Amino acid sequence: MTTRNLLRSLFLLPLLAGPLAALADPVYAIHLLPQDFAASAINNAGHVVGTGSGGAAIWNGSTLSYLSGLAPGSEGLGINNHDDVVGQVGARGFVVAAGVVQTIDSEPFRSWASGINDAGRVVGTVRQNDQNALSLGFVWVGGSLSTILTFGGYTDFANAINSAGQVAGTASRPTTDFGDPQRNAFLADLLGNVSNLGSLGGPVSEANDLNDAAQVVGWSQTALAGEERPFLYASAAAGMIDLGSLGGRAGRANGINNAGMVVGMSDIGDAAALDYHAFLYRDGQMVDLNTLIDPATGWRLVSAADINDQQQILATACQGSSSTCRSVLLDLIPAVPEPGTWLMLLAGLALLAGRACRAHWRKWGKWRKWLWLPLLGAPLAALAEPTYSVTFLPADFFASTHMNNAGQIAGSNLSGAAIWSSAGVSDIGATAPGSSGYAINNRGDLAGANGADPFSYTQGVYRNLGRLGIWDSGQASAINDAGQVAGNAYYVIGERARGWVYANGVMRNIPTMGGDWSWASAINNAGQVAGIATIDSTDFIDPTRHAIVFQDGVTRDLGTLGGLISEANDINDAGQVVGMSETTPNEKSGQPHPFIYQDGVMTDLGFLGNGLRGTAYGINGAGAVVGASEWSDAENDFHAFLYANHAMVDLNSLIDPVSDWRLVSARDINDARQILAIACRPGECATVRLDLISAVPEPRAWAMLLVGLLVVGSLRRSAQGSAAFS
Repeated sequence: MTTRNLLRSLFLLPLLAGPLAALADPVYAIHLLPQDFAASAINNAGHVVGTGSGGAAIWNGSTLSYLSGLAPGSEGLGINNHDDVVGQVGARGFVVAAGVVQTIDSEPFRSWASGINDAGRVVGTVRQNDQNALSLGFVWVGGSLSTILTFGGYTDFANAINSAGQVAGTASRPTTDFGDPQRNAFLADLLGNVSNLGSLGGPVSEANDLNDAAQVVGWSQTALAGEERPFLYASAAAGMIDLGSLGGRAGRANGINNAGMVVGMSDIGDAAALDYHAFLYRDGQMVDLNTLIDPATGWRLVSAADINDQQQILATACQGSSSTCRSVLLDLIPAVPEPGTWLMLLAGLALLAGRACRAHWRKWGKWRKWLWLPLLGAPLAALAEPTYSVTFLPADFFASTHMNNAGQIAGSNLSGAAIWSSAGVSDIGATAPGSSGYAINNRGDLAGANGADPFSYTQGVYRNLGRLGIWDSGQASAINDAGQVAGNAYYVIGERARGWVYANGVMRNIPTMGGDWSWASAINNAGQVAGIATIDSTDFIDPTRHAIVFQDGVTRDLGTLGGLISEANDINDAGQVVGMSETTPNEKSGQPHPFIYQDGVMTDLGFLGNGLRGTAYGINGAGAVVGASEWSDAENDFHAFLYANHAMVDLNSLIDPVSDWRLVSARDINDARQILAIACRPGECATVRLDLISAVPEPRAWAMLLVGLLVVGSLRRSAQGSAAFS
């Protein structure tokens, strides 16, 4: 190092050391809770209630203890300072107090218990199936259940209770919109008085928690379309206070302690997957909790669920591509340098490193031509049309239309929801008897329906998602690698459906575009949901509807191929959407065309044979599409197709022609190019998986490789010529 460079380096040292003096307050240490444990609430002793692979459980800081006396599939939802626990098992709420299990009697209706105070008073919701009230909040004391009378709507929820017996929840007002009714947060006292807490200007607000001072937190829509904000309701005089955001338009407050500290989640304004960060609101200011932890952990806090009086925070953290998420406990520790000052330190180090690396980069010049090598290898990926072997799934396995990249298929058997793979069938019948599996992700997590409720089964943990929505019954239809779930809800009143998505800890209904129902078909790892929204439902049987993509409260209309109707069936991580659309502008022709939607353009994929109808059902990460196309004008003469490299191929041409089975529809394709399909022959049909058995480079691929080698050769000669004149 020259004297001049040495002096420059010494000049930087004080700048690098300076940030170490700046401190943040407070800061937290992350403690990972057990991998198979989904946490719900925390008490003042730091004990956490939640659900593990064995059902409802308590984590006491070192060990996980399952609650005995409960049937499989139980979920722990609330805990008091005596370690009494409430939750849901099957279709009933439960209470475990002093080790004794009591089931909340809500026959014949479904129920769950969501909160319990130190006096043993329990709150929850009972879901009824009649024309007057689909759900009612309740208070349960010593075996007696009393419902809370609110604002005259048909759907109410009681979510939390404080030491004085005051209850916070959500209640709807009379409305004709059964899919997304106008509703407000409420506060009820022991005398049955109910206060409407209003909103931040929008038609909807919901309360999630309250403390002993009757301060209530939750979320509310604002007067701006699509905007949701976390709120704090401290008193009638102060009203509902907007807690702000971390940069985005959506947020929720989930928990509050007796010091008035609030935790929740806020959109940070990024369009990427999991664009929520957990927040702490204290002293009138919202702070991103990620700025109060060590960034070296690699974990990103996406939501905070609860906070106790010791300021311990229960949160969800994700790592890597966001598909690895787990419950964590944040413990207050002595202050350390702020993350911003570490950035200053890193910037200084980068200045030094940059000077050192600049010279080394020049040495790589002679190797730069070899950067062409990956391009030369690329032609080897261009393959001739594949051929497939056919594997029939067991006759007693009822397959869904979803397969993951490992070739595992969601479905059910006589026991319950199950997964089929080449190794056989595994089910969760012991946890959810009689359930049905409709979707699977790449981790092998399931989603589906158990009775009238949708569920997810992730990392061995069962969750009933029915209590999170405002519907009567529903099912989950898709699940991504982060455990985000999309599905559909049904309403007794009107008998219509509404799509929904559970993502980033938030359950949202998918709105219509003027009609009275919507539908969710698929969800990708960015949390984008492909589906359908009605525009006009005057035609009850065949309403006007369009394919949509929904994400974080925003609906994008994909339009049509010129007709009145389109539907989206699948979406990949690149945001490519496939489905069907009609082309006749002034009538409903009943002749859909398969499409792919990408870069804002919907493209007609055409047909096989002489067909006039077809639908695209599945798409993989490479953009290969599968579906069904009418082959001729004969009745029900459909063939399964594969669309790749801008060409549609009859899948029957890629299997053994000796077989008397015909592939009539292909429902899904994974990144290994395995295909889930329906095969039929006279009198019967079966579900099959097509496995790739041969793929050889096409002649044109070899030609591309030869051209590539010639390019490198010419570069080498050029370099030699330049050297001769240098």
